[in-house]
Amino acid sequence: MPYSRLDQEYSLHYPCPDESHPGTFILHTRFHEENETNEAPALFVPVTYTEPLELPDEEYPLTLTTGRRYESYNTHSQTRYYASGVKIKQTEESLDIHPDDAVKLGIETGDMVKVSSRRGSLHVKAKVTDQVVPGLVFMSFHFSDVPTNVLTLNEYDPISGTAEFKACAVNVKPLRS
Repeated sequence: MPYSRLDQEYSLHYPCPDESHPGTFILHTRFHEENETNEAPALFVPVTYTEPLELPDEEYPLTLTTGRRYESYNTHSQTRYYASGVKIKQTEESLDIHPDDAVKLGIETGDMVKVSSRRGSLHVKAKVTDQVVPGLVFMSFHFSDVPTNVLTLNEYDPISGTAEFKACAVNVKPLRS
C-alpha cells in the first residue's frame, strides 16, 4: 500500500490484496470454509471466565491491571532512547484512575500517590481519566524508574500458562508534602 493512500486513510484494515482494495474490516466471517486467500480461517475456542486470583477487599479496594502504552515498544527499551522520530505521548509512568475513584481518594491529575499491594509499594503520578472504569486502575511496565511488576502476583494462569501479573488488588493513597 503506498504511503500516499495511508496518509489519506488512517483506518485502513489489513489485508488489502491490491492497491484499490477497500480493506478487510472483519477478517474471519466464515468458520467452516476457506476464505478468499484459500487459507483456513482462525479457530475460536471459547473458555470459561475465571476471576483473577486476587480480588479487591477492604484493605486493597482497587484492581490494578497492567499493560502496554501505545507507543512504547518492547517495554520501552527500544523506543525510549533510540527511536528518533517516534512521538512519545507519555514520557513518564502514571497511575490511570477513574474520576469517581479519584474524587473519593482526594486525588487530582499530577498528584504523587503511593500504590501498594500485598507484595510491595511504589510512588507514581496519578492521571485522572475515564479510560478506565471505576474500581480499576492501570499502569504499564515500560518505565524502569516505576517498577510496576513489584506489585503484581507471581502466579500463572492454568489455561494459557501466562503470568497472572495482569490483575491484582491494590490500595492507592495520595502523598502530601
